[in-house]
Amino acid sequence: MERPSPWEPHFKHQELWVLNTAYKLFGPWGPLISSEATHRGRLDELAKCLAVAPPNAAVRLFWADAAVCVEGDDMSEWIRFLGKNAPSEQQIAKFLWPNVYAAWQGQPSSRSLMEAMRDWSPEQMDKPTPGVSIWKYELEQEDSWMQRSEGSRSWYEWPRLPTGRSMSIFLQRLNERWGADAKAVGLVLDMDGAFLRCFSANPLSNNSIQCSPAPQGLITVLGGPKGITTNFKATLEETFRLQGVPLLEVSLGPEEQMAHACVAHLRLQDDAGLLRAAVTDLLLLGRSDYESLFRATEAAAHRLSRRVLGKKLWRGRRMVWKQSEKHRQSCALARPR
Repeated sequence: MERPSPWEPHFKHQELWVLNTAYKLFGPWGPLISSEATHRGRLDELAKCLAVAPPNAAVRLFWADAAVCVEGDDMSEWIRFLGKNAPSEQQIAKFLWPNVYAAWQGQPSSRSLMEAMRDWSPEQMDKPTPGVSIWKYELEQEDSWMQRSEGSRSWYEWPRLPTGRSMSIFLQRLNERWGADAKAVGLVLDMDGAFLRCFSANPLSNNSIQCSPAPQGLITVLGGPKGITTNFKATLEETFRLQGVPLLEVSLGPEEQMAHACVAHLRLQDDAGLLRAAVTDLLLLGRSDYESLFRATEAAAHRLSRRVLGKKLWRGRRMVWKQSEKHRQSCALARPR
């Protein structure tokens, strides 16, 4: 009988998608972001997400009319080449700006690392950063919002079709980048999702893994500062469904947090070897059984802790009593008669 291969606690492939679709990247007179005023178009928050993303992950930053993609090691190698070993939010924004500006002008928005190193000079820092590419698409209604309503709430958002098309292309290319045998799973952060528990390096659903392979690739999706609207979320779910990639809804806590804090949290869990096991359990068990499993696990842990700690406390108290008794006797012998 063939022995099962040991469990690998880390995802082999990762992508990070940040949907900042409440804003446009380009306007009629130029980009709607700035490397100086990074709050414009919320470039500040997306730059932080890029800074804390897992080093092996492809990062895709979505605006309503474009996507900024960072793939491979070229950007990180270029940053090290320039001596910026710990770039700040402002520095990352400056690295992205030349690519965005080149795309707005209709010029190539990317170049290879070898080309950049060959042509480097202090006077030519305005050329595109290696490893960064811009997907720019035209909106059918360039300067008009689409009004949406849900109950008493109403808001405006950009057409969703261009974003859906780009997401579909990125998912289709996963087979080329990751391999046809690499099972992928999507993870979208949502306050109404299942509470993701990362505390075991191995899946608790071991019997289920024997029937269905564990995912090797992870696509993490979260919203920008304004979150993901209901309609954009529907587009996301439809895109994953059509591409045959399961999409799990999870929450990381009872309150909403900044996007970069969520990305950093998931990276720490992955570095600790806990994230893949938790995602695998949720995927194979489903939300209802996953939550039931952890309720039972918590109850069992509390019972076990009372038994283990109770014995230790009893032994500790007995030891303290013996020591105090010896001390009392020694003091009694030492008293003058």
